[in-house]
Amino acid sequence: MTAAALVSGAQRHALRQIRIHPDGSRIIYETGENAFEIWTLENFLTVGTTATKR
Repeated sequence: MTAAALVSGAQRHALRQIRIHPDGSRIIYETGENAFEIWTLENFLTVGTTATKR
């Protein structure tokens, strides 16, 4: 696989890192997308709840 084929195949996602082995025989690359999540916790600490007795 050529470097051009590697990069063109990775263009669907953001190319984050490329590392080349010192002997030049291997290339490692990381691709991905930024994904953010927002979570809402409702009634997480409700008033009047008691802990379970042991």
